[in-house]
Amino acid sequence: MFDRARARDRKQLHVSSLLAAVAGYIDAYSLIWLGLYVSFMSGNTTSFGMNVGKAHLSAAIAPVAFDLRRVLIAVVSACLFAAMAIGTADGSKLLEIAVLSFGMGLVNPVHARVGTESGGVTFVTGTLNRLGKNVALAVRGHAIAKAEGSWDNYWRRARIDFQLWSSFAGGAMLSSLITLYFQELALFPAAVVMLALAVVPTLLTDAVSPEPHRGHGGTQPLGVNEP
Repeated sequence: MFDRARARDRKQLHVSSLLAAVAGYIDAYSLIWLGLYVSFMSGNTTSFGMNVGKAHLSAAIAPVAFDLRRVLIAVVSACLFAAMAIGTADGSKLLEIAVLSFGMGLVNPVHARVGTESGGVTFVTGTLNRLGKNVALAVRGHAIAKAEGSWDNYWRRARIDFQLWSSFAGGAMLSSLITLYFQELALFPAAVVMLALAVVPTLLTDAVSPEPHRGHGGTQPLGVNEP
């Protein structure tokens, strides 16, 4: 069972890292080309939208959550292709910003966890905060109360946070290079990646995040607070 959970977490981390790289890529493009961020807004705003959506939709979509993720990723890909078309046609920048912002708003609900560790892929400030906390807890020798196995420790969770952050930063650096030379087609790589995630079954297989542990105080991701 532990081996299966470990393999699942590894797949989730790969998908989340890929989505974080796409988010960083699109944010860098929008900052260079449009002059503002389209996904790097307030983490509280993103969390609010996710929580409201979950409160009303989680029970209804639970049986089809996996397919819904594919639909959302396909919509994100369509938004990227649409924004690229608007840009190449010298359309309204406001319309391009709106389309990109809508698409990026869908990314976090698609894949916001790696195992029991929360892992937002567009608001990396929270990721850096978790990274610092997990490193501090690891240095102090704390053990995770409900670890999934002997391999599930605070050092591992810190590595997850670091990989998500570095993927976001790497995507941003790659975007800055591509945008300088292929400005009008700069969104094409990100759109193709999202399209591949939506249509290739094996890319998301076994990468559905489990529900976080529920205690008496509500839902709380493990590894956020000190034990």
